Amino acid sequence: MEDMERVKAFVRASIRQIRSIDDIAKAFNLSQETLRKDFVRHEKTRLSQFVSEARVEEMKRLLSVTAQRCSEICLGVGFAREEVGERVFKRRVGMTMMEYRKSGQPQTREEGTGDGRNQSDPAKSRFECDD
Repeated sequence: MEDMERVKAFVRASIRQIRSIDDIAKAFNLSQETLRKDFVRHEKTRLSQFVSEARVEEMKRLLSVTAQRCSEICLGVGFAREEVGERVFKRRVGMTMMEYRKSGQPQTREEGTGDGRNQSDPAKSRFECDD
């Protein structure tokens, strides 16, 4: 659906300013519940998961093109705590932020823990446990 493409483009373009799902809903004049339901129906994934993935992509970009500290990157892309951002990054990419920066190569693992197991993380970002 075209509307969900607009939502995805907005998330990617505004990831550093988005602090909650409500920020996205307000931008489209929708309730959080309506936005979440529509997103899942059309995209077959949760909006919170998409936001986390967009955060990780921005983290990868910043690690590649800036000398910013990892803690600054985590907080700058919207994770509530540095530790959460680092954990989400490692689970999604399969290496730590510093390992990624040193490798200089964009590498992404399948979703899960990075070792083939799909476990829930007790310290998820607020977006990963939002819906």
